[in-house]
Amino acid sequence: MKVSLLDRRFAPGGTNWSGCQHFAAMSVRKPAHELLRELNVPYDEEDQEDFVTVKHAALLTSTLINRTLLPGNVTFFGGFNAADVLVKDDRVVGAAVVRII
Repeated sequence: MKVSLLDRRFAPGGTNWSGCQHFAAMSVRKPAHELLRELNVPYDEEDQEDFVTVKHAALLTSTLINRTLLPGNVTFFGGFNAADVLVKDDRVVGAAVVRII
């Protein structure tokens, strides 16, 4: 399968590099912590019932980007916004995109 990944920002990861709030830490709702465990991204769940805290948002973001792009079947397009998709036989076969300037 070939995958095209569109991101409105020019660099992959959007605002996740700074925890979306300009802090290093990032809160992640459970049960997503199971994915963090699988990816070996350290987190702290001390005294929290519904979420865990990733102490370094950039570590999580870079790990997700690495795992997404590493297999070689994903092409990243930065600075694009998907306006619509073309579906044929229950498969996405194209997209109408808008270039962000």
